[in-house]
Amino acid sequence: MRSPEGHVTVTSSGTGHAIVDSVLAQKKVERRIVATVPSFLALGSIVANTELLAIVPRILASTLAAKEKLRILELPIELPPYSVKQHWHERFNTDPASIWLRNTLLSLFSQAT
Repeated sequence: MRSPEGHVTVTSSGTGHAIVDSVLAQKKVERRIVATVPSFLALGSIVANTELLAIVPRILASTLAAKEKLRILELPIELPPYSVKQHWHERFNTDPASIWLRNTLLSLFSQAT
């Protein structure tokens, strides 16, 4: 079954869209992807100014909806949990600014449920 709605997706490596597409394929549902973007930065504006949909983590959807006129809809299927990982060069292990940023990101993503 092919969804009639147009979707915008993010093509950067390591995003969860591979999980989304895998689960949809198992359920024999195919998204109609009409636009791809290289990062999540423009996603909110694109969705707010078109009739396109985007499947994103809830915490990102809430952040985008606070800045753009968006509606957050529940998915009709359940997606598996996913991990968010941080990577950095070892020379930044003890850098105070890098430690602060890593801890800030950890606290933000640890609160996501």
